[in-house]
Amino acid sequence: MRRSLTAGVTVLATVTLVAGCGSAPSGKPDREEVRPGLVTVLMANPAKPDRATAERIADCMLDKVYDSAHVKTLQAWAKGEQDKDEVSDNVVVMEASMECSKSVTRR
Repeated sequence: MRRSLTAGVTVLATVTLVAGCGSAPSGKPDREEVRPGLVTVLMANPAKPDRATAERIADCMLDKVYDSAHVKTLQAWAKGEQDKDEVSDNVVVMEASMECSKSVTRR
């Protein structure tokens, strides 16, 4: 339980630091472009989730925030970059990362 909580908090801290790339007409990269970079970001956090866990968290987070996230945030995730997200996305991303981390680590 403590490990999953630590992983969730670490993922939360990492995800709130992300950002910048683009491709769709709106400038939003496709989900398929964003996913690998977000997995990279998640795996780089101090909790060091395994790839399968990071992929499940990334899928969950994209389901929750892709439509509402700003292009800047999605582009950063697509590039696997941290510390470049749209600040106004921080609350939504934080909530999604906490919820997704909890649900994925319960499995």
